[in-house]
Amino acid sequence: MKGNQKCVEILLNKNAEIDLATERGWTPFLISCSRGYLEICKLLHSKGANINTSENCLSTPLHVACREKHENIVRFLVQHNADINVVNTKRETSLYIACVKESFDIVELLLSYHADVNMCEEEGNSPLHAACLKENKKIVQLLLDKKPDIYKRNKAGKSPCDVVQHVQGRDGHVIVKMLNRYKTK
Repeated sequence: MKGNQKCVEILLNKNAEIDLATERGWTPFLISCSRGYLEICKLLHSKGANINTSENCLSTPLHVACREKHENIVRFLVQHNADINVVNTKRETSLYIACVKESFDIVELLLSYHADVNMCEEEGNSPLHAACLKENKKIVQLLLDKKPDIYKRNKAGKSPCDVVQHVQGRDGHVIVKMLNRYKTK
């Protein structure tokens, strides 16, 4: 499938199995979301494709759209009630992935749909840990506006403030100040 909507329409009109998956669990809908084919996603969804399907590592269309930074696909999925807080096998949420990928607009969108700012991946890192590790001031501020647990420690015993101090990049000191201001509120 290379984004050819006409071919997809023909297959669907011939009663192709809409949620048929590869050995790794990838359905046409999941592939379309991963590749950014919005019109094909809409078509497959209109024909009953499972919006919360997952591949063998439990990544959903929302996970893969966030990983590939397809904001238009993410918007479509959340508008059609995709499960925002579901986790994959690494316990990553879509919000965590968007923070790792430094996708400000996607993070903002997910937060507007009430993504959980305190859910942690398998190593105990929250979205705030990820944003601090990347020293992304804008995303850190977005997350702080949603009142996350800034004291939450990962499995290594590090809080978001500890993580950013360890990185010691050019914006680390600014983020430490942001976190310290948040602590005093």
